[in-house]
Amino acid sequence: MEFSEDIFKRRIAALLPAKAAARGVNGHGEPNSALPNHDPADLSGLWSIIDDEQFVQEAYRRILGREADVSGFVNYLELLRRHVPRRTVVLQLVNSDEARRRGVRFVGIPGSVSATGRRVAFAPLRHFAGRMISQARELLRRPLYARFDSIDHKLNFVLHDVTAKADGLSAKTDESLWTVSKKLDTYVADLQEYQMQIRRVLSQESAATTEALARAAVTFDQTLSAIAKKLDMYAAEVRQETGASVEAVERRIGEVEGGLVGRKGRLPSPVVAAGNNIVAAEVDGFILGMPGEEWRMAAYYAFRGVMEPGLTRYFRSLVQPGMVVVDVGANIGIYTLYAARRLQGSGKIYSFEPTPRTYGILRDNVQVNGFLELGIVELRQEAVSDAAGTAQLTVFPDDGGHNTLFGDGGERIEVATISLDEAMQAEPRVDVVKIDAEGAEPLILRGMREIIERSPGIRILMEFAPVHLRRAGVEPGCFLDEIASLGFAVRRIHDETGEPMESTRDELIAACSANLLLVQLQGELARPGGHA
Repeated sequence: MEFSEDIFKRRIAALLPAKAAARGVNGHGEPNSALPNHDPADLSGLWSIIDDEQFVQEAYRRILGREADVSGFVNYLELLRRHVPRRTVVLQLVNSDEARRRGVRFVGIPGSVSATGRRVAFAPLRHFAGRMISQARELLRRPLYARFDSIDHKLNFVLHDVTAKADGLSAKTDESLWTVSKKLDTYVADLQEYQMQIRRVLSQESAATTEALARAAVTFDQTLSAIAKKLDMYAAEVRQETGASVEAVERRIGEVEGGLVGRKGRLPSPVVAAGNNIVAAEVDGFILGMPGEEWRMAAYYAFRGVMEPGLTRYFRSLVQPGMVVVDVGANIGIYTLYAARRLQGSGKIYSFEPTPRTYGILRDNVQVNGFLELGIVELRQEAVSDAAGTAQLTVFPDDGGHNTLFGDGGERIEVATISLDEAMQAEPRVDVVKIDAEGAEPLILRGMREIIERSPGIRILMEFAPVHLRRAGVEPGCFLDEIASLGFAVRRIHDETGEPMESTRDELIAACSANLLLVQLQGELARPGGHA
C-alpha cells in the first residue's frame, strides 16, 4: 500500500474538532461572513498555550474565526516542530488574505504590544528555553527514532484502514445473508402451502384421492429439490463473497506488516552536514549536495523524494543511450544526474547553470556520483538566452531555484549569456531539452531555432509560469502563439503520473505553473521510451 499526503490529511482531519459551524465556519471550511467581526482582537492569550497543536487550533479560531483546515494545520504544526517562532506563525495568519478580509485589527503580538503584553508574550518562550535545556538529550536522540515512530504511525493507520474495510465486508456479508434469509422465508411459505394442499387432499374420501395425493407428492418432491439447489447456490455465493474477501484482507494485512517491518531495515540516509555550509542526502541512489541555506529542499529530497515526480518520470522515460540531452537551469543537477544514468556511458549532456555557488555544487554532484570523469557531461557556467553577452542575474541565497534574469530584490550579479544555437554548433542534432529558467523561456526558445530545424523529433520539456513570463514582459498567451508558430503542439505533463495531457489555452494561462511538452506537429506525440 502506498502512503500519500492526502491519506494522512484525511487522518488528521478526522482528529480535528468537528465544531467549525459553531465557531463561524461555513460548510466549505471558510469563514462565515454573516458572523460579526470584533475590533480589535487581543491575541496575547495565545502565548500562554503550551501545547503546539492547541496553539495552532486556537490561533485559527482567534485570527480567522474558524477551525484549522487540514493542510494549514499540518503546515504550521510542522513549522513549530522545526522551532520556527510562534510569532512567525501568528504573523503569517494575521497577514493572510483571509484575515484581512475579516477587517479585524489584532493586538497582543510580541513586538507591537505594551511592556506588560510583551512579558506575557515572551513567557512561553522562556518556558520553552527551559524545556529545551532539560530535554537536550532527548532532542539529540530524536532524529534516530523519528523515522521508526513515523513507520509505527503508518502501520497503525494501515491497520485502522484494514479494520474499516473488514467492517464494510461484514456489512456486505450481512446483506447477502439477509437476502438468503428472505428467499428462505419465501420457500418456507411455499412448503406450508403445499402442506395445506396435502391435508385437503387427505380429507377427501373419493377415488380421486389417491391420484391427487400422488401428484401432490411428486410436486412436493420437485419443490424440495429446487429449494435444495437454490440453497446450495446461495451458500456458494456467500462463501465466495465472504470467504475470498476475508482471505484477501488477511493476505493484505500480512503483506503490509511484512513490508513495513522490512522497510525499517532499509531507511534512507539522513541529511548530513558536508562542510562549507553544504548538506548532503541520498536521493534515488544519488549522493546529492545542496546549499545549507536551502534546508527545506534538502529535507524534502531526503524524506519525500523528488519534487516533480511526474516530470521526472517522463524525463527519464525519454532519455535513451546515445542521445544528446540539454539541461537549461540545471540548479544542483538532479535532472543532469538522471540523464547521465540513463545514457549508460553513450551520448552527451550539456548542463547550464549561471549562479557561481550553485554551479560549484552542480559540478561536485556530477563528480561524486562518478559521471564527470566519464566525459559524457559538459558543464557550462552560463545563462542561456537568445544571444551571447552579459546580463544581470538576481540571486536569492535561500532559494536558488528562483534565481532569475527578470527579478527585483535579492543580490544582483553579472553573468555570461549564450544561445543554444551558439553553444551546440558541434552537435548535428539534439534529442531532449529541459528548460527551467524563471521567465527566460521565450528568449531560450528564440535562441535555438537552428537546433529545432536540424533536430526532427526533438522533445522540449519546459516550465510555463505566467507570473514569471509577465515579470519578463511577455504575455503568456502571446508566448503560446509563438510556440505554435514554431510548429509545436503543446501537452501538459501530469504532475504525478507524468502522462502528457490535453490542456486548453485558457487553462494554461490560468495555471500558477505547469510543465509542458513541446512536440513537433509532423511527428506523433511523445511516448515514453522512444522517438516520434
